[in-house]
Amino acid sequence: MFDKYMHTLTNSDKSVEQLFLELIGVCISSIKGRRMKKALFLVGDGNTGKSQLKSLVERLLGKGNFIGIDLKEIEARFGTSAVYGTRLAGSSDMSFLSVDELKAFKKITGGDSLYAEFKGQKLLSSPITVCSGFA
Repeated sequence: MFDKYMHTLTNSDKSVEQLFLELIGVCISSIKGRRMKKALFLVGDGNTGKSQLKSLVERLLGKGNFIGIDLKEIEARFGTSAVYGTRLAGSSDMSFLSVDELKAFKKITGGDSLYAEFKGQKLLSSPITVCSGFA
């Protein structure tokens, strides 16, 4: 069933299938996500299985290791604290939005250190290890 799903999702493109498998591997491994310096956006018609890939990785990771969050929320004041300590951050249905800046997103996917501000606590400066995935 998984092979059939991957063939359908990737339109039988072996290189895209390999990319997806590598993304899954990085997310579930102990490799620091910031080392990959990548993000994934899946764009296409609705009801084609894009969200199912993210859902599969979430199930493999287990609760507390992923977060459903939009780019706009990451760029908000406490956005970096929301993704801190997660292996996967993204949205299954990202609506059209405009974001003034993508500073935090660029730092997360670029492997840079950034501040994570938690409500009522001091700023924490640490590399955030997220395997960024947006569907």
